[in-house]
Amino acid sequence: MLDLMCSRETGRLNEWPLFQTLTGREFEAIQFFVAFQAQGGDLSILYRTVHDDVFGIGANGYEANILGLTGSLFRTDRVDTPELVIDLSQKDIKTISVGDFIGAALDENHQLYLWGNVAEEGELLPPYRFKAKNCGKQGFAEITCGSRFVAALCRENKVYAWGCLHAGTLYYMKALKMAVHGPVLKIAAGKSHLAILVDNGDVYTFGSNESYQRGEDTTEEKIVSKLPTHRIVKDVFCGLNSTLCLTSKGELWMVGGNPESLGYLSLEKPVLHIKQLEKVTLPGKVIDLSIYWAVVDGKYQTVFVARDSAGRSYRWNDSKCYTEISEKTETRIFCSPRDVMYSVLNSPEALTVFRSCGCHKSKYVEKKFDEINRKIASITEVIAEIQLDLQLVPSGQKSPEDVENACRRVQETLLNLKSRSSVSTQTDDC
Repeated sequence: MLDLMCSRETGRLNEWPLFQTLTGREFEAIQFFVAFQAQGGDLSILYRTVHDDVFGIGANGYEANILGLTGSLFRTDRVDTPELVIDLSQKDIKTISVGDFIGAALDENHQLYLWGNVAEEGELLPPYRFKAKNCGKQGFAEITCGSRFVAALCRENKVYAWGCLHAGTLYYMKALKMAVHGPVLKIAAGKSHLAILVDNGDVYTFGSNESYQRGEDTTEEKIVSKLPTHRIVKDVFCGLNSTLCLTSKGELWMVGGNPESLGYLSLEKPVLHIKQLEKVTLPGKVIDLSIYWAVVDGKYQTVFVARDSAGRSYRWNDSKCYTEISEKTETRIFCSPRDVMYSVLNSPEALTVFRSCGCHKSKYVEKKFDEINRKIASITEVIAEIQLDLQLVPSGQKSPEDVENACRRVQETLLNLKSRSSVSTQTDDC
């Protein structure tokens, strides 16, 4: 049985079971890694070294080859020592996302690599670079994996999908294009559905709706539809069979599977499915949410860890209502949060693991920081011009009109910057 932890610092590298077989040199070479339990099986890890090699260790699986191994190790059940993933090594891989039967990666040049059950005939493939014809000509910015499909956001701001939504289905997606309105900020995959957040706060969904994870108004899996949120959404997440929206007010809302009475998402409704967005009953204002697909209490399920503005952390899963956890009481799960990679800090005392930024959220934060820096640069430029103008006027000749004109220029600049702001300046009135 695996337990959960929620701290940003996730402990020392030698505490992770699969890493305990590594030598000192192998330890020191690790740069970042992802840990997962594909199909609810044993733990697997893919990691990249400072030498630009990618290694896999743990469960691999005959039906998935989820570690992307080749040669005599192709489709082997598991490997207990690190094995080189040849087709991902020396590629400058920066992002890795893994589902149950499918995996994806992005390199420094935004090229997309796919492996696992990604062939239209159901054949398993080792990692290969997707060669863009009609999509992703400028490369890809984001990736996320469901159980059997991959979704990717290309740099032309279009979302595409590869793979299948269900086992045994005859419908195979091959660079299927998603139609949404507005610049995409984030994509998140559930087991068999996809959520897409755009910059005006709207959320679109695609795929399965068998647990109402897309709301009650959607029946066609192959059609992208807008989720009726009636509020400005700042971030979106997917459990195996649920969709969660974090609003500008720090409220967490969910729709989808609710298998245990008062359990799944702390809702006050003992029903099997939540068909419309319902508020998760957490005490404080939520500022961060991490989602894990992991085996807990003997069951492959979604585990949630939320952090509020007061610094308190809460966790819950399919069979347990939320409880507050602290650094003293927190327990650990040796899986990565969904679409998050762990970075390794090589400190003098020990190799320490830190939660790195998720590939989606990091791009979103980076974009916002760029916007802020541009605005600060504009303000600084105007202030410098005003200071220069005032310096040109002798101190004894500065009139109230000079000061008034300077203040008016600052106000005009601020109003101009405010008018250019988008969702970051909107408020949630719901």
